[in-house]
Amino acid sequence: MQTVIIRADSSSTIGTGHIMRDLVLAKRYFCTDRVIFATQALSGNINYKIEEMGYEVALLESNEYTAFKTLLETYTPKTVAIDHYGIDYEFEKKLKTDFPKTELFVVDDLYKKHHCDILLNHNINAKCQNYKDLLPPYTKLLCGAKYTLIRESFYQAKKQKPKKEGIMISLGGSDPLGLSLKLARTLKRFELHIYTTSSFAKLQELQKLAFVYRNIHIHLNEDLAYAMARHKLAIITPSTVSYEALFMGIPFIAIKVADNQESMADYLKKRNFCVLEKFSAKKVYNCIKKGVACKKNKKP
Repeated sequence: MQTVIIRADSSSTIGTGHIMRDLVLAKRYFCTDRVIFATQALSGNINYKIEEMGYEVALLESNEYTAFKTLLETYTPKTVAIDHYGIDYEFEKKLKTDFPKTELFVVDDLYKKHHCDILLNHNINAKCQNYKDLLPPYTKLLCGAKYTLIRESFYQAKKQKPKKEGIMISLGGSDPLGLSLKLARTLKRFELHIYTTSSFAKLQELQKLAFVYRNIHIHLNEDLAYAMARHKLAIITPSTVSYEALFMGIPFIAIKVADNQESMADYLKKRNFCVLEKFSAKKVYNCIKKGVACKKNKKP
């Protein structure tokens, strides 16, 4: 058995998306290997999730190259997979120089310059031609819907046919902008199911609101697959969760909350999905009242 190291972080500010998709990555591409997640113990991390899935965690004290190099010297992995916006071309080039026999697998969704053996962009709208002049000539490119990282639980949940009820809100495991709370205050007359994690900084405020309005339900650290199977409508971001919503066929409103969601937001808008460029509780409320978002979305 050979060793694979996956470099990714999660926190209250970074979010949980990188770790969650890398758990799928590990199962799909490295199922016969010993997989170790190299990660920091940042505030609001979900490193426990890695261990729950049966993988090892190796803690890093910083995101500096020297710390990572020491880790690689200890484990001598056959492959290093990097899914981290804080690691750039220069970092990768140095890594390939110091460890020439190690395969470098990079996950990218921003069309940045990289120095790697394999690059995966699992966005459903990703195009290989967008990486022209950004990669070494030998890099193997994996782009588009064929490579989208969908968790196994979604395939299982899609087989279910439960009664559809309520609106689900899922705006990231950490929701650093606190939009779940803002939406709950605006939509408190609806039956709401808010999916979040213990990393959400405004969780206590949300719990107080849910105590007053019993039609507001909080779901902590739950799998979104079965949520999408049983709710009428989702309020999400144009990120990985939107691929999952498309896969599940649930109508949704997508709210852009980060610059790296621009590409997916444009993709959805061109196909007449309900996308808000910036948060507006009033616009979300009006979309729901008018029934715009509740219409069955066509497959992209």
